[in-house]
Amino acid sequence: MSGAAGFRRAPLRVEFGPGDLDGSLDGFWVEMRRLSTRELRELKGIEERAKAGEIDEVEFMVGKLADGLIAWNWADPATGEPVDPRAPGAIDTLDSDILMTLLDMWQAKAVGVPADLGKGFESTPGTPGRSTSPAPIPVTGTPGLSSALASLPTHSGPSAS
Repeated sequence: MSGAAGFRRAPLRVEFGPGDLDGSLDGFWVEMRRLSTRELRELKGIEERAKAGEIDEVEFMVGKLADGLIAWNWADPATGEPVDPRAPGAIDTLDSDILMTLLDMWQAKAVGVPADLGKGFESTPGTPGRSTSPAPIPVTGTPGLSSALASLPTHSGPSAS
């Protein structure tokens, strides 16, 4: 089948509600790309590299997040004008508490595995399986990045900087 399009997952979407950050984020949404397996492995050793002084952990994570932004409905606090999330420095227009909340939620969605993953999945040998019910990825109650990455093998490829 030449010319057939392959499967492509939708971007991660985080939507904030009335209970997020004291209600001040109600209505804010962000779409971002998912982490590749290579990027996930790069993140495994980030704490150790930061402790060794090789990288600044916060700058590294903010850079990863900024690189993965696709769309959002954020407006510049000073002007009220929409901010293109792909524009250089766009992430710097976010308030620091919003940035940290977004980082936490992105990590939970990008790395987290829902407890009900695979439930409702039917498959018989030799036939493709199908999901009979969607398995949403929970944002709350998902272990942090460090615990989720603890069991991954260390990546020996190019260094992340």
